[in-house]
Amino acid sequence: EVEKNRPTFAEIFYKPASVTVNCGDLMFSGHMLQMILFVLIINHYGRQCFQVSKCVHLFIVTIALLLCIAQSCVILMARHHYTSDIIVAAYVTPLLWYFYNNAIHKEDMKPNHERIAKRLLGTQSLNQQ
Repeated sequence: EVEKNRPTFAEIFYKPASVTVNCGDLMFSGHMLQMILFVLIINHYGRQCFQVSKCVHLFIVTIALLLCIAQSCVILMARHHYTSDIIVAAYVTPLLWYFYNNAIHKEDMKPNHERIAKRLLGTQSLNQQ
């Protein structure tokens, strides 16, 4: 009975999954993305935010990392994701974190109001009107 409900390889990419059967993620585990992002945020901002010593910060990061590992095991045991979903999330999330914090220049993140006005309103410049 399980075999006849199993989707084909093509259906994995286009057929929406049932919310009652699993979470609906087809390849990338959003649950793991959130947990790994939580660990990265605690590691990056935790010491300054909580104003704790380096030793306490390391303890907090270790606990968060252990919780992340435990969550990956629980997700796999609940059969909500394949192992590849967890591995891809564990690989892609730190890469996105690195790209956001290092590869994007800070001046590129600031909005260019002139360009936005030109694109949305079709105007040449806000100062020319």
